[in-house]
Amino acid sequence: MEPQLSTTLIGEGRSIRLLVAGEIDLATYKQFDQAIVEATRLHRRVILDLSKVEFVASVGIRVIYTHLDQIVAVLVSPGSIISRALTIAGLNVVIPVNPDTT
Repeated sequence: MEPQLSTTLIGEGRSIRLLVAGEIDLATYKQFDQAIVEATRLHRRVILDLSKVEFVASVGIRVIYTHLDQIVAVLVSPGSIISRALTIAGLNVVIPVNPDTT
C-alpha cells in the first residue's frame, strides 16, 4: 500500500490555508515540503492546517521548522496525536499551534 498525502490551498483573506490530509513520513515529506513552498509563492502568510493528518514523522516536523518564517499558525485536531507530537517537538513555543475550529 502506497502512502497517501493530499494538499489543498484555500484562500482566506490576508492569508492562505494549506490543508494537508494523510500521513507525513519519509515517503511523503518532499511532497509536503513542495506544497508549503508553492503556498508561500502565492501568499507570504500561510496557515498550515494539519487537522486531517493521521501521522507525522520527525521529517515532517523538520519541514515545518524549515518554513517557520512563512507559516503564521498550525491548526490541529484538539487532543490529536499530531497536536501532541508538535508540542513534544516544541513547535508550539515558536508558532501558534491551535485547535481547528471549523
